[in-house]
Amino acid sequence: MIYRRLACLAILILLSVTVATPKASALGIDDSKVFVLEAPQNTVYFVYSSIQQDNKPLGVAKANAIDWTATGYIKGMTRNSQLEGLDTEDNLVDQTTGAPMFSDRAAVLSGGPVVQVLVKYYETQRISPVYFESTDGKCYWVRSNGDRIEDTGLVPSTHNDMFLVEHFIDTKGNSVLVIYGYTGLGSFAGARFFKTVMYTSIRSYTHSYYIFHWVDANNDSFPDINEIDTTPVAYGD
Repeated sequence: MIYRRLACLAILILLSVTVATPKASALGIDDSKVFVLEAPQNTVYFVYSSIQQDNKPLGVAKANAIDWTATGYIKGMTRNSQLEGLDTEDNLVDQTTGAPMFSDRAAVLSGGPVVQVLVKYYETQRISPVYFESTDGKCYWVRSNGDRIEDTGLVPSTHNDMFLVEHFIDTKGNSVLVIYGYTGLGSFAGARFFKTVMYTSIRSYTHSYYIFHWVDANNDSFPDINEIDTTPVAYGD
């Protein structure tokens, strides 16, 4: 236990040096074990997208309850008790710019930029490694340099979706873990996949983002784990 704590402290010290320059940095998904899942008590913010307020910063709409599921899944995996709040709380999120009000902590977010203020902020500012784009009803993810990931092109439905799992350091030194799909079912699938598949071999996921595809083989509109292709559609840093 003492070695784990020392390792965590060393990473946090390294993080404080990293953020001396105002530039976001990539983290591997494997780093989320230290920064999020085993982080010290009250150092991780689980920020849910409000399902009540429809007029949120940056033109973000209210969420559906299913958009909370990924956040709740990950919170249940944490070793220590952590903090929770909504993206409409001004002590957590700047209600004008959409930026986080905290620094040198960690954040867990689910729901895409349509419903989650912080996700919209990170994508609009090109802080996250990829961002969402919709063209003529077809959804894509695009790398922060503007290169569209063509293999992510999909018209999602209740039987066919993709989801993103990404981890990065923002410009305030926060470790940010984001999971969301093109629809709420995709977000739910991503949370289940992270817990059941990715976490069991977390050290294998060394890239900053991974995108996976779910196809509803039994037509029940429920993302079963065996319906998710374990080979990523795309990944990178």
